[in-house]
Amino acid sequence: NAMQYNPAGLGFIKQHEATLMHNSYFEGSNHEYVGVSLMQGLGLNLNYVKYGDLSRTTYSNPNSTLGNFGASDTEFGVGYGRKLPMYEALSVGAGLKYIRESIDNQSLNGVALDLGAMYQCPVVKGFAAALALQNIGPDVKFQKTGYNTEREHLPFNARVGAAYKFDFMGLTNTAALDLAKARNLDTVVGIGLETVVVKMLSLRLGFSSRNRADTGISGGVGFKYDNYGIDYAVVPFGDLGTTHRISASVKWGGESQQTAMKSSSRAASK
Repeated sequence: NAMQYNPAGLGFIKQHEATLMHNSYFEGSNHEYVGVSLMQGLGLNLNYVKYGDLSRTTYSNPNSTLGNFGASDTEFGVGYGRKLPMYEALSVGAGLKYIRESIDNQSLNGVALDLGAMYQCPVVKGFAAALALQNIGPDVKFQKTGYNTEREHLPFNARVGAAYKFDFMGLTNTAALDLAKARNLDTVVGIGLETVVVKMLSLRLGFSSRNRADTGISGGVGFKYDNYGIDYAVVPFGDLGTTHRISASVKWGGESQQTAMKSSSRAASK
């Protein structure tokens, strides 16, 4: 998921990984996501959001008797990240993405650049901090034959974050904080906490100030076996309904966690 949030994360990849996610939004909207990261620091991702059927209305006919139309967003990105040769605690990355939005018979096409840096502190074990600048690019406009539309700014977004992994009462925990400021919008605060109950099971709790339709609190669970994982999250949106996100991921290449544990056991026995 590095391409989604910060391409610098690609510099710390230890195994190839692929993930598929389905997000069942409210009001018939659905979000599909595919992400791939390689140990060479390369990343690919695809986002697709379908907003379902929308009622066609006009000022003179506001009662939805003119049929329906559709709307969708598509984003395809490719990126690269690597650790600095002289200071491997710091990784930098960049991602380029193609954006297309469609509303009925109108469409918008554009390109945007993401830049990021990520630091894994060698002094304080388990602490990491990151910075990302997203959606850098020229203005875009919707295109429709016979119409002239004003150009619009891309939703430039600046975000900083930090995470700390620590042990408490025999459990491995991770706490994270994310601050994001998009163009012409208030700063969004995100807080997350994960607890690994057993090696195969993780429990998660989150908060986002972006969700003003409800408390902003979300919950989730993750299952992991060897190089395979399934994650689920539920996010209430008040009167709009509850969204459900489920993803499946697989890792390959490099040295798996299970193989590493066996190697360590053999070394200890000798």
